[in-house]
Amino acid sequence: MKKKYSIPFVAIFRDVIASNKWKELTVYEQIIYIELKSRYNGSNEKEIILPYSYFKGRISHNAVYRAFNGLIKKGWILREHRGGLYRFKNIFSLTLNHDRLLKKG
Repeated sequence: MKKKYSIPFVAIFRDVIASNKWKELTVYEQIIYIELKSRYNGSNEKEIILPYSYFKGRISHNAVYRAFNGLIKKGWILREHRGGLYRFKNIFSLTLNHDRLLKKG
């Protein structure tokens, strides 16, 4: 029997997008949050890898750096492991503060 594949998507509810917290994010913060969330598969909640180089040629390095830091300061993500250059990867996790799908309990 042939496997049926679903269309890939990122679930962000309307109430999140309509919230003041979402509107306070810069466009770059929103893009990076959506990209981080697209890499969340249900079991890697504290091990999401998104290298800065992924945005090379689309968003400046400084804008990416500021967006990641903004998301951390505003409580949308956490940095689980600090990477740098070519040796280690930055590892992030989504906080459970702004997403009812990820909230436990």
